[in-house]
Amino acid sequence: METYVTTPGLISVLAPPVAGAALATCALVFLRPKPVAGWRTVSPGLGYWIALLLSLALSVLIAWVWAFVGSSRVDGAFQMRVAWWLALIFGCGAAFAGQRIVRLYRQALRWRGDVLAWNGSGGHVAMRSLVSLQTSVLGFAQARFEGGRSLSVDLAAAGSSDLIEKIEDVNGLAPADRPGEH
Repeated sequence: METYVTTPGLISVLAPPVAGAALATCALVFLRPKPVAGWRTVSPGLGYWIALLLSLALSVLIAWVWAFVGSSRVDGAFQMRVAWWLALIFGCGAAFAGQRIVRLYRQALRWRGDVLAWNGSGGHVAMRSLVSLQTSVLGFAQARFEGGRSLSVDLAAAGSSDLIEKIEDVNGLAPADRPGEH
């Protein structure tokens, strides 16, 4: 290892990617909902898995260069500070992607016809009981239903756009140029 590598520096640069990998692995092994015949689901999309894998790869590669290769250039100390920060940032990206994957699997959002169900919904929720549907700048759709139930849908997840279109169709909120049932 290079002389500037300290135990706290090494732990802080490796903890986020390890956390991201552990979260995604636990989500796949323990939290992945069992498919139910006739129900469609919202699950982590390809984008989350690619973000996780690429962030992990870049974080570990840059951390390896920082810890074992170093730099012999005149500005090597600055380069290694930048490398440390890059490894940390990409590691945090992996941890974020892992956390999103866990949350989507824990939510277990599914629908069939005009009925919704998700963990924490307290049973089936009729799509027709929609009170409001709003989208946020952060990429989520917030649906509020009669009885105080609310649902947050991650628009980057696989199946989420189909679900939102279905909710809009059922409640007459679909744009005029979009065909009805699809």
